[in-house]
Amino acid sequence: MAISGRWKSPWPWRSHRSCSSWPEDIEALCRLVRDLARVATVLLIEHNMGVVLELASRVTVMDAGRIIAEGNPREIEAHPEVQRAYLGR
Repeated sequence: MAISGRWKSPWPWRSHRSCSSWPEDIEALCRLVRDLARVATVLLIEHNMGVVLELASRVTVMDAGRIIAEGNPREIEAHPEVQRAYLGR
């Protein structure tokens, strides 16, 4: 994730909380990202599609190094290639 706002340059930040099996960790990460998004632009690079679809207003999905879909969370969730690659459908 990269965060940009009042700072002179983007501030990279890493968290593995979304990889946790503890829902409390995932909820804490989501709260943090929402709070940061109020004051800064957040670029979220995430593999947990539930987290992505909950937090993002715009999503770009890559698979094997190529962009397979771009759009809002509803469009992404309904996209056949995204379903196959990431949602197991």
